[in-house]
Amino acid sequence: MKDKYVEGKKSIAKAIKHDPLTAVFYYNRGVSYYDMGNREKALADYNQAIELDPELKDAYINRGLVYQEEGNYDMAIADYTRAINLDPECGLAYKNSGYAYFCKGDYDKAIADYTMAMDLDPEIPATYNDRGVAYDNKGKYDEAITDFIMAIELDPEHIDSYINRGTTYRKKGDYNGALADYARAIVLNPGYAAAYYNRGLAHYYSQDPDKAIADFAMAIKLDPKNGTAYYNCGLSHVLKGNNDKAIIDFTRSIKLYPKDADGYYNRGLCYQQKGEHEKAKTDFSKAKDLSLK
Repeated sequence: MKDKYVEGKKSIAKAIKHDPLTAVFYYNRGVSYYDMGNREKALADYNQAIELDPELKDAYINRGLVYQEEGNYDMAIADYTRAINLDPECGLAYKNSGYAYFCKGDYDKAIADYTMAMDLDPEIPATYNDRGVAYDNKGKYDEAITDFIMAIELDPEHIDSYINRGTTYRKKGDYNGALADYARAIVLNPGYAAAYYNRGLAHYYSQDPDKAIADFAMAIKLDPKNGTAYYNCGLSHVLKGNNDKAIIDFTRSIKLYPKDADGYYNRGLCYQQKGEHEKAKTDFSKAKDLSLK
């Protein structure tokens, strides 16, 4: 696949050399660089394309994606806005702008942009899913579930919508609904660690620590660097009264997330329960220091 991008890049380079003032050639080479993972060169080519043709809508959208991936959400939004000004019916620009606002934590503007995108392109399940996540983050769980249902109706195998709807059900206290959605996600993709992790949370909150531990263990097997899975597995062992196993999992979580105060605090509680007061005192002190930073 990489060879294809290299050959494409060479062909575009020849075209640019032949006619260096043609913006589309810079744009296409930027796309090739982006697909190869070279955002820096992609950005340079998008800049050149826009300089040569300030009305090249797709160049703004793609440059916005680069800014977005670099965490420059305001610059991304500015580019998406420019694309919308050039083409007010560009659903993709609204969708991308919605995601950038979501990343900034501005859920109202995210929802507004996702809604515009859906009005323009009503058959894209990912847009309903993304708006559902924004509603969920605002605590509007019923609206979120409605969007996830629509996404699933459009694409019955849209795995993220099952996981996200399951999470919203869990927040509403509907653990059966949550477990059913996570189970469906696992059927669709048995190797998806997030599905096991989230099902583990549902089992934990429904006071079923054995099943929670089994799911967290599978999530860890699929994603050994998932420190939160170790942490929640530790909590599940605490629920069973097994402080020794909980300490092992909290310690693994701390190794992955050494600045997480909760890991130290809960490990300290386990040491305290075991009568190991000096170790507990050390962990509580560390947790306090981290929580003040």
